[in-house]
Amino acid sequence: AMASHSAEPALMTRTSPGSEEEDEYEDCYLILDLDCSENRNFTREVKAYSIQDLLSSPAVIHLDGKEMRGDHQDTIGTSLIFEQGKDGVSYVGKTFKKIRFSRWHLDSYKFDKRTSQSRLSTGTHATPRV
Repeated sequence: AMASHSAEPALMTRTSPGSEEEDEYEDCYLILDLDCSENRNFTREVKAYSIQDLLSSPAVIHLDGKEMRGDHQDTIGTSLIFEQGKDGVSYVGKTFKKIRFSRWHLDSYKFDKRTSQSRLSTGTHATPRV
């Protein structure tokens, strides 16, 4: 499963040629913790994805048309991030936060016209925030 961490940003400084001004930017790493309990190979099978907003709460991503919503959480300790390359593994950064995602079943939200009550069908659901 993919994981999600929001790393402690590393402050980088860059000087533009011919300019006395410096551009500052931060590198932030996110590890997306996806609930893939229904299918262990889910993340390998994803062909298309889109990220709507990782900064809002809940964060929203779409994987092959399936919406997932996530809540920001702190990690226990520091999570280190590494990158697999041709020459081996190299350190990339660290993080203290993660976003825990679960599948949001929009198609399973049903409205019972007879009783004028809404309900969610059984399954894994994120709690909607109002």
